Amino acid sequence: MVNKVKIVKKEIAYRGPYVSVENHHFISKKGNNLVWQVVKRANSKKIVIVFALTKKKEVLLTKMFRIPQKSFVIEYPAGLTDRKGEAYPAAARRELLEETGYRAGRLIKIIEGPFNAGMSVDRAVVFFAPDVMYARKPLLDEAEEIDVIKVPIGKFVDFVMHPPKGCLVDIKMLGVVPILKKRKLI
Repeated sequence: MVNKVKIVKKEIAYRGPYVSVENHHFISKKGNNLVWQVVKRANSKKIVIVFALTKKKEVLLTKMFRIPQKSFVIEYPAGLTDRKGEAYPAAARRELLEETGYRAGRLIKIIEGPFNAGMSVDRAVVFFAPDVMYARKPLLDEAEEIDVIKVPIGKFVDFVMHPPKGCLVDIKMLGVVPILKKRKLI
């Protein structure tokens, strides 16, 4: 029996302008020869996510139609670290401002890890912005049509569990709350 998984070959199955799919041939721990498909972004491997809180203790969320889900999805403000040399905190600040029009004062790194471990190489870094202030209208990309939603922190869990009709909620949202509470940030 083999003690670890060994990737023996990688080949590109598809390459597009935004993502590629690779076939990763590997030998499993049991010694089986298998293939796993892995998605890679063309321009980024890290995603920044911001748990933003206004001075009125409202959580900022975004609502956007997500083509793969064929539905509106409510999420934290987030985006790619797709600018050369841009540090993760700078990308988080930029994405928050672009998507919501709010500017972050302090940023506290909360957690980092795989974003969709079974499918892609993407990793996400979650930041807490405890004192965001409105600065200007959002500056959205051509493909972005985002509504900003403000939810009082005391009603946040109920909002996520019972989203507005016709909306899905990103399932990862509730995972941040216990960490913020454990660190006494909320």
